[in-house]
Amino acid sequence: MSDYPTLSIGPRDRGRSYGVLHHSLEADDFARARPRLEDFALALAAWADLGLTRFAALTPLEGPGGPAVLWRARFIGAGELGSIAVANGLFLSETEVARLGGQAHRLLGSLPEPDGSPFGVTRLSIGGLLTAGPDMLAAFGLEWRDQVLDLLDDADPEAVAIAALDGISPRVQQARIDGWATTGSLRPSGGFDPDAAFRLIVRPQSEPREPRRVEGGDRAAVELSGGRIMAPPQSEPASWRAWQAVQTAVAGVSQAADTGWKPAYQALLPDRSAALALLQFAAPLTAPDRLALISRAVSGAPADEEIAEALSRAAGQALVRLAAATDEAGAGDAYLEAGLTEVALGDVAAREVVQAAPIEAVARLGPAATARALEVGLIERVAAAGVAAVAALGPDLTMTMLGKVLGRPRLEGETRALAVGLIRRLSGGEPLSRRYAAAGVAALMERPADAVDVGLARVEIAGLVRDHPRIDRAAYAERALRPVLRRQTSMTRPDFIEGLRAVALILEPAA
Repeated sequence: MSDYPTLSIGPRDRGRSYGVLHHSLEADDFARARPRLEDFALALAAWADLGLTRFAALTPLEGPGGPAVLWRARFIGAGELGSIAVANGLFLSETEVARLGGQAHRLLGSLPEPDGSPFGVTRLSIGGLLTAGPDMLAAFGLEWRDQVLDLLDDADPEAVAIAALDGISPRVQQARIDGWATTGSLRPSGGFDPDAAFRLIVRPQSEPREPRRVEGGDRAAVELSGGRIMAPPQSEPASWRAWQAVQTAVAGVSQAADTGWKPAYQALLPDRSAALALLQFAAPLTAPDRLALISRAVSGAPADEEIAEALSRAAGQALVRLAAATDEAGAGDAYLEAGLTEVALGDVAAREVVQAAPIEAVARLGPAATARALEVGLIERVAAAGVAAVAALGPDLTMTMLGKVLGRPRLEGETRALAVGLIRRLSGGEPLSRRYAAAGVAALMERPADAVDVGLARVEIAGLVRDHPRIDRAAYAERALRPVLRRQTSMTRPDFIEGLRAVALILEPAA
C-alpha cells in the first residue's frame, strides 16, 4: 500500500483564471512544482475551449528522472465566463518515478476522473499497480523513438496508450517514456511544452489532425486501425544491437545478474554501448576470465559488419578501462598486452588500445606488444600528440620508431615533425642512441627541405653533424641554422639561444 499526494487544477474565481484548486503535497514539493502546475493549468484552460471530452497524461515537472504528475482531465461544460475543465492528479516524487520505472500508467485505474467533487484534499492510498492486460500492442518503435499515434477508429485512446506502453520491448525501455498524453490538443503554455514533455501522444479519432511541431525532428507518426499499427516497425538502434550481441556472445560465461542496459545508452555509439556491456559482464570475473570473455565476444560477433566492428572496438576500449582501474602492479599492463598481441581480437581492437591507452603505458609494454602497436597506429598517435608524447618513449622504442618513420616514402607534416622530435630525443642519450640520431639527421638531409628541420638546431645535434662525415653539413646549416641567424622562424627565447649555441659549435674546429 502506497500513499500518493493528490491535487486538482481547474477554474478559480468563478472562472476568471485557472490554477491549482486543492493539493495535499508537502509544502516544499508544492513550492517547487507550482510554476509548472500553473503553466499546465493554462494549457488545460485552452484545451477546455475546444470542447473535447477527456484525456489522461503523465507530465514530467523537471525533465527526465524528476518528479511528475499523472493526470485524468475531463471537460465539465460551459461556465459563466467560459468553458470548464478539471484535472485530477497524482504527484509522483523523483523516488517514486524511479521505482515505477515507466509504469506510472498502471496507477490510472486508481485515479478517479473529475466528477465535480473536491479532489486533492487528502492523499490517495493505492494497493499496487494494475497488471498488464492481454491486449498489448506489439512493439512498434516507441522503445526507441517518440511517437504520435493517430487512431483511425473509435478505439479508446487511454486503452491504446496503456497497450502501447505495456507492449514496449525490451521492457527496460519503458523508463524512457517519462511523459505521454491521450490528446494531441494541448498547447504550449509558459514552461509547459507538450512536444518536449510527451514521448507518446495518442490522438483520438475525434480530434483535429493539425500538424504537430516535432521536437528535434525525431518524432514518428503512425496510425492505428482495428488494433493494428499501420506502419512498418522501427529498426532497433545500433547501440542496443551491439549490447545484445555482447550479451548473446558471453551467455553462460559471466554471472552478472542484470543486463544493466539503461535507456540513456540508446544515444551512445555502438562501440561505447558494447564496451559498457563488456565491462559489466567482466566485473565479477578474474583477470584471465575477463580476457577470455572479451575474446569470446569478438569471436562470437554477428555477421552484421557494423556490429562486428563495434564489438572489436569495444574490446579495445574495455581493456584500456580495465587496465586503468587495476591497482595491482603490472596487472594493468597485462590487459594492454592482450589487446595488442591476442590474435583473436584482431587489428581493430589493437588499434583502439593504441588510440585510447596512455602513450606512456603502451611505451612500457614488451617488445611484441610495442612492435604490434607500431603497426596499428602508435606512430600517428605520437606524431599527433607532439613533443610531450616523444618524451614518454624509452630509448629502444624511440630508435625503432625512428627507423620506421624514416623508412616511409613520404615524410611531411606531423610525421616529419615526429622524426625531428625523435632525433632530438636520441641525440642526448647513450652512444647507441646518438648513432641512431646521427643516421636520422643524415637521412633527413637527403630528403627535400622542410620548415620543421629548424628543430634540429640543437647543441647535441650540431655536435653529431660536426663529428659525422656522412651528414650533409651544408644542408644542415641551410635548413637548421640559417633560419636561426636570420630569425626566419618563430622560436621561443630558450630555443633561439639553443640555436645560437648550435651555430657556435658548428663553427668550432672539430675535436
